[in-house]
Amino acid sequence: MGARADPPPRTNPPPIEQESHRPLIARSLLDTWVPRGFAVVHSSSPGTGLSQGCPTVGGPNEALAPKAVIDWLNGRARGFTAPDGGEQVRALWCTGKVGMVGTSYNGTLCVAAATTGVEGLEAVIPVAPNTSYYHYYRSNGLVRHPGGYMGEDVDVLYNFIHSGDPARREWCDCNVRDVTMIHGNYIVEATTVRRSRIYERFNLRPLFEQYFKEDPEVVHFAAPMPMLTDESYVKNYYYDFENTWTDEDKRQKLHNWEFQLTEKEPLWDAADAMRFGKDIFHQGSCVTNKGGMDWLKRMFAALGLRLHHVLFDTPKEKDHPDNYHPWHIDVNLVPLRPGLCMYNPDWSPRTEELWELFKKNDWELIPAARPTRVHKNKVYLTGLYEGKSWISMNTFSIDPKTVCVEAGETAYCEQLDKLGFEVVPIPYEKVIPFGGALHCTTLDVYREGGCEDYFPKQVKGY
Repeated sequence: MGARADPPPRTNPPPIEQESHRPLIARSLLDTWVPRGFAVVHSSSPGTGLSQGCPTVGGPNEALAPKAVIDWLNGRARGFTAPDGGEQVRALWCTGKVGMVGTSYNGTLCVAAATTGVEGLEAVIPVAPNTSYYHYYRSNGLVRHPGGYMGEDVDVLYNFIHSGDPARREWCDCNVRDVTMIHGNYIVEATTVRRSRIYERFNLRPLFEQYFKEDPEVVHFAAPMPMLTDESYVKNYYYDFENTWTDEDKRQKLHNWEFQLTEKEPLWDAADAMRFGKDIFHQGSCVTNKGGMDWLKRMFAALGLRLHHVLFDTPKEKDHPDNYHPWHIDVNLVPLRPGLCMYNPDWSPRTEELWELFKKNDWELIPAARPTRVHKNKVYLTGLYEGKSWISMNTFSIDPKTVCVEAGETAYCEQLDKLGFEVVPIPYEKVIPFGGALHCTTLDVYREGGCEDYFPKQVKGY
């Protein structure tokens, strides 16, 4: 046998330069298709070129973006000369019959657009597309590394395509609250449930390694990294959610904790947790399954902490926002000081043991004031924020007397002021459409004081 050659070291590529003007993406398609009587339209995927948002490498926004272009070509969506408006542009020359063509990653986008079922997409020509990001880097259970070095994964592809606005790249790289839970001296990395976010935790690893080296009391560990194969997801969940199930079906699934995740493996997001000293309340949601909740209960019990599951309801009023697709607890239940907690009156806790536990320990649960900020953002990453939203409750507490609140949520600011808090209004409207507000985008790694027991009178079995 010959001597084993070590794989080359992994290096990060230099940042991709953004084209600051309207680029001509390619001429080859023009030469191929225009002489044959076709019009050619080039578009940029989210987070690339002049397109806003963030690349997600297989996320739903990368399928919805070309769908929006096809809707515009068919007259179903409006287009403008600038992201924030300008002159409206209409594709009056389009017959309504659209085809997509692309090679490699661009071919993958063709397939992604086709999965939406958008009307008017008559044909796709995907050349060497990637049809499974899992199998792109894994073969028969082993990790492949096309670049030639160990540890290559989807983050390499992410860096390769991340050619959008340089000012937004750091934000796109990390939305810290979702993937990391800090509790006292414990740093806990979540499993996460999105394939596009599986390595997002690595952005903070250098800081955590520094804390571990400098502070002998820091304990840093991670939940088992999930496989996230197709077995971890309910087949056709989002198709059925949008096209098949009635509101009553969705309500029943909400009450039964039946969402997009199967019980193949423990899965949970850190942003589903709300810390109350020695007690942690964790929401059962689209991003935390029952196995994930069980893992958390066992893990925290070994650390002397108590974890309680909680489910939230959805309103019956049609003019109130529904909660059929719950996603993170920090718009539902927010402690502001010992003995006082705000809750979402539209999506109130339906776990009876929670109400009993708060009552036994003399905690006051107060319904939050209704949102006042009218969101008008048309550009977004995770979902359209249009009109009023309970993201208003997504606040950041500096101490038991001081709360940072989105500046446009005037009713909530006034409510907290009357409750005796010093309210710090912070304009955050332009950040919210890209994944969250003040609580989502912060991670408090150090706080003064000890771990208090705010619920000494426990409810048996909860």
